[in-house]
Amino acid sequence: MSPPRIELDPFLLTLQVTSTVLAAALCLWLLLSDDGILATLALMCATLAGLSTWRHLRLGRG
Repeated sequence: MSPPRIELDPFLLTLQVTSTVLAAALCLWLLLSDDGILATLALMCATLAGLSTWRHLRLGRG
């Protein structure tokens, strides 16, 4: 059984991709500045944003 097809909203998709890229960049910057706890939190945010974006794209394909 395939998931229901949803309409892709270009604005929301752009927002999701942008938040994923920004969270990943923040994570990299924090890792380079040796701030491990904040880097871990940023990595979790980047992972969640990436999974949300992937799910959004996958559901939109139908």
